[in-house]
Amino acid sequence: MLATLALVSPVRLAAADLLVSADAHVSATYPSTNFGSLPYLQVGGTSRTFIRFDASTLSDLGADSMTKANLTLWINRVGTPGSISVYEVPDSWEEGIITNGNAPAPSSSLVATMPVNGASTFITIDVTNVVRNWARTASSGRTLLIIPAESAPATTVFLDSKESVTTSHTPTIQVVNRGAQGATGATGPEGSAGPAGVAGAQGATGPQGSTGPQGPTGAAGAQGVTGATGQTGATGPAGAQGATGATGIQGIQGVTGATGANGLTGPIGPTGIQGATGIQGIQGVTGATGPTGATGLTGPTGVNGLTGPTGPTGQTGPTGPTGTTGLTGITGPTGPTGAGLTGATGPTGATGPTGPTGGPIGHMSAYNSTNPTIAVVLGGTTIPLPSQTSMSGFTVNGGNTTFTVALTGRYRIRYRLTTTTALLASSQVTQNGSPIASLVYSPSVSVDTWEVESIVQLLAGDTLELQFFGLLGAANIHGGAGGAQFQVMRVDDGIV
Repeated sequence: MLATLALVSPVRLAAADLLVSADAHVSATYPSTNFGSLPYLQVGGTSRTFIRFDASTLSDLGADSMTKANLTLWINRVGTPGSISVYEVPDSWEEGIITNGNAPAPSSSLVATMPVNGASTFITIDVTNVVRNWARTASSGRTLLIIPAESAPATTVFLDSKESVTTSHTPTIQVVNRGAQGATGATGPEGSAGPAGVAGAQGATGPQGSTGPQGPTGAAGAQGVTGATGQTGATGPAGAQGATGATGIQGIQGVTGATGANGLTGPIGPTGIQGATGIQGIQGVTGATGPTGATGLTGPTGVNGLTGPTGPTGQTGPTGPTGTTGLTGITGPTGPTGAGLTGATGPTGATGPTGPTGGPIGHMSAYNSTNPTIAVVLGGTTIPLPSQTSMSGFTVNGGNTTFTVALTGRYRIRYRLTTTTALLASSQVTQNGSPIASLVYSPSVSVDTWEVESIVQLLAGDTLELQFFGLLGAANIHGGAGGAQFQVMRVDDGIV
């Protein structure tokens, strides 16, 4: 008889994502400002990040069957490499209201710490234990706090928020669960018969049966005639053989041979229908602008303006009248020479008009040596330059931030900025409020020096400003003339 094999389905693992329902960072530099609508989350500097996850589906998954829970974050930019730590905090905040002043305090229990070294990459942090605890207590929202690790307090990184429309890598928690056992699959077709098993060893010989009874003695031969002794008569025939004894008891049956190999496994059932393809993610953000090309050679110094013509020499005054000749003395000893009176000097002629003054040659040099702190915003903040050592052909406004050009021409523009700490910030010079492309410096890593030089065409009436941009935070400029320098020199009056 053929046996039926029951196929038992393997245990399945089910995965589910906990999605972000609110996220924001807060800044100690701006304690009353809400940043909930920004497309990024800042960790470090003076900022902390709060992320709320929708935990309403955790009760369906079950804490005891949960095998893994991973927090996935997209590192968009890195200001200073290091490590970040994750804490659980009370879920008592709102995305559009939270500030540094009203944010919930972290718990004393550290969830996890993870090193961060590079940008434009994902990191995965194991948060299994804390998510299991969430599953045991019903709640619609749970919050994690992300800050620099205690071992790397200078760490500064920027994560994608749920408002990001460029890379759009929103934080997620993926929960892996051991699912219920599936239904028993249909019995496969019966396999072919296996080969015959090896013959069992021969059983021991049974005991010999008892000897049968002896057959009856044959009849005696007839008495021969007495006479000469004849030859000995032939031996009479043997009596009939006795009946065969009964068959002995059958020996014990030998050991059963080994069971033959199982038949081939039946074919696997058809694969289930594939799930629908997920929605395509939003296109990734454009890569960072490449580094600025090497600065071109400095153009020749412009020639000095022409010296104004010398005014005409005043007219010579008229010669005074010649004095009267003295009388000739009496001949004799020569008398003293008569001294004729010298005529009065004529009046000095009128001074000629002063020639026109030569025009300005067009140059300026300004700096800030006061060790200022600049509150930089993403769109740009103008840097004041209150000390001007030369201003020929330029004027400056009352705030010492805007410089107006007096003469059309080509100008060599150079600036240098240094800060007390390295920052992931950009610098630029604007012409009438718009950035001059050749004077924009956007480093891909944190720096403490920004220095750019270029030849630019300017028109009379144009305005110039020196700015920091691309950072939401403070920039502390070095004291002394080397902290913030801005120099502009006219090289010629040509129009390109």
